[in-house]
Amino acid sequence: MPGELPIPKFTDFELNALGVTATEMLLGSRRAEAPFLRFDASEEEKVAAKEEERKAAAEAAERKEKAFRDFSSALNERLASAYRAGESSAVDRADRNAWNARSITLYLVVLAVVAMPAIAMAINLDPQAFGSYIAPVTGIAGTVVGYWFGSLSRPGGRNSGTP
Repeated sequence: MPGELPIPKFTDFELNALGVTATEMLLGSRRAEAPFLRFDASEEEKVAAKEEERKAAAEAAERKEKAFRDFSSALNERLASAYRAGESSAVDRADRNAWNARSITLYLVVLAVVAMPAIAMAINLDPQAFGSYIAPVTGIAGTVVGYWFGSLSRPGGRNSGTP
């Protein structure tokens, strides 16, 4: 439908990152299982096992953080491009609407200027009275045409041409 913002489509990388991030957020970070320790394990073996478990948890947290950063940057980039596309669409629509409004008004003014003499002759209007009716119309027509076509030719003008 015209004027709707485009829906961002995710790449495989973004979908994978989203899946990993969502899974880890829902299930919590996966803990590495501690190596099997005997009941009578020495204190050094217990400390080494806890150190291994801590390292595995830190690596898992680091992987999770990296996946989240990658996903966030890819998502932000995609959203920014969708915003820019929507912004351009809105500006294009505003330019089209302004062009249409100018065109309709210009047609009506020209029709009034062209039709007034024919109407005056048809109803046998006195030429002095006709002049008093047509003078404001031609003044308005000159103002409208001069302003609009003058603003189109100005450099840096927003509406610098046809849509």
